[in-house]
Amino acid sequence: MRFIIILVSVAVLSIIGFIFIKQHVLRVALGTLAVSCLLLVCLLGISIYDMNYKINPVDVSSSPDGAYELSFQQVGQPDWPFGYTHARLVLQKGKETVITKSLDIADDGCNASTNNWDVKWKDDSAEVSIYGDEQYDVLYILNFDGTDERKQLDTHYGCGIY
Repeated sequence: MRFIIILVSVAVLSIIGFIFIKQHVLRVALGTLAVSCLLLVCLLGISIYDMNYKINPVDVSSSPDGAYELSFQQVGQPDWPFGYTHARLVLQKGKETVITKSLDIADDGCNASTNNWDVKWKDDSAEVSIYGDEQYDVLYILNFDGTDERKQLDTHYGCGIY
């Protein structure tokens, strides 16, 4: 982040120098420096957004009556090299978001996939099991009233540990 601030500062100072300096060679040099810094800031900004904030839809499940929809989304890219995959569950009723639950999946640095979750719809909640190669299963209970509960399970991909 500091690097981006320094680049923006250099670009702004170069633009100010470009405006006030009348020598042609210095104007060209300052203009080139300003454009280069701004392009680098744009590229870094796009990379940071993609790695940390971009929402990648993985899967969607609808309640049996069609009133609720649960989305499983990956947030950014997995931590490098073999870290957590950041994800979130978004429960919606129509266009209204009922609850958003952020979570991490220990899956050897892999992107989230449909193999990482399973949904069971109940009368007043959605029960979501989250799976990962390097973790025990986790059960998230997302209630339709906007509350949630997390339970650590002693299974791995829905099977008992032998």
